[in-house]
Amino acid sequence: MRGANLSRLEGNRYQEDHVGISPEDEVVRICQELIRIDTSNYGDNVGPGERKAAEYTAGLIEEVGLSTQLFESAPGRTSVVARMEGSDPSLPALVVHGHLDVVPAQKEDWTVDPFGGEEKDGLIWGRGAVDMKDMDAMILSVLRSMQRDGVKPRRDLIFGFFADEEAGGAYGASWLVDNKPEVFEGATEAISEVGEGSRRPSAGSGRTSCRPRRRASPGSVSWRTVVPATARRSTPTTR
Repeated sequence: MRGANLSRLEGNRYQEDHVGISPEDEVVRICQELIRIDTSNYGDNVGPGERKAAEYTAGLIEEVGLSTQLFESAPGRTSVVARMEGSDPSLPALVVHGHLDVVPAQKEDWTVDPFGGEEKDGLIWGRGAVDMKDMDAMILSVLRSMQRDGVKPRRDLIFGFFADEEAGGAYGASWLVDNKPEVFEGATEAISEVGEGSRRPSAGSGRTSCRPRRRASPGSVSWRTVVPATARRSTPTTR
């Protein structure tokens, strides 16, 4: 288990001094700082790895008094796990997870620095701003808010920030399931991004069924039917 960055007393003082900070107050900063850590995954295990991002993530979690575990499946290929105790031990645990790696980016193909985390026109720009350092930042900001405000979930929440999702998870979620299954003890479901998948359009119905192409952690995948609304447009908050 990774040692805490702050002593318990210091952690308590931090929480007392920062009560009232909302997730919205820090989610943009966390997202930007994650983007600025290059975790490009080239699929051949020769990239920068996720260690620096994992240590940054663990520091944010431990700063509010929750212990973390860092797991390194190969040099630099690092995942972070933290468990928040629930109020009802009879309930199964839920895994809430993201991934720390990103697909590579060629700077010459971008109009901004892909690892700059620049905020422009009300958007955050950079590699990982959509997949998925934005969601990592959301998870972290909510986790930190819960810890600061003393909010206890009903069930245990297992937070995972995994390596190697972009290349199949062999050095991340799959490695943890195979080698450290105890970190998922009691969990029956998991939730994360599911923005991509196979599609089976129903002829003439305007409906599309989708499911994920892969599953990065223990849990079940079910089919859902998506009915697109006509002429509906949304404004993204990240790009």
